[in-house]
Amino acid sequence: MLPIDKAATAYHEAGHALAHYVLGWGNGRVTILEKYNSKGSAAIAHKARLSRLLRQLEYGTMTTRLFADCHDFIVCLLAGREAQKKFKPQSLHSYMARSDHQSAVDFLASLHPEDEERQAAMAYLTLRTRNLVSSPRNWSRITTLASELITTPTLTGEEVSVIFRAADDAFSLARSPQGP
Repeated sequence: MLPIDKAATAYHEAGHALAHYVLGWGNGRVTILEKYNSKGSAAIAHKARLSRLLRQLEYGTMTTRLFADCHDFIVCLLAGREAQKKFKPQSLHSYMARSDHQSAVDFLASLHPEDEERQAAMAYLTLRTRNLVSSPRNWSRITTLASELITTPTLTGEEVSVIFRAADDAFSLARSPQGP
């Protein structure tokens, strides 16, 4: 992988990991090592929560909480592309993040069957994702994790949490009146 591709992939996976962390899905393994047709992956830690969500969606009654969890999961799917786009817009190609985006569209279709409503929901969730990724504290977390992934291509969920907490400490220190 070329250095720019490696960095773009690191930012992409760091974006997913940030959304998992902030929205309460937790992180499993995060890697920028290629496997099959993917340049990297960021696994959620709470797979049982996702299974429960999918079962409820298929068989259960739609509640406000279920709806919100579904939207949060879609934000997790979209966060990789948004982080990569913020890092280096020209690193995005038409084929990149296609499976993430298609998964988000398919998931959204089960929540919003009407086309106009689905398009409005996707626009809202994309904006919500962009705002999540772009907030200064979260961008600091993403940048710190991406840098670490470039040197250590696979990290555990616990290592990701430690990196995010260290990024938070550095961010807070830099913003304190006394400075670093």
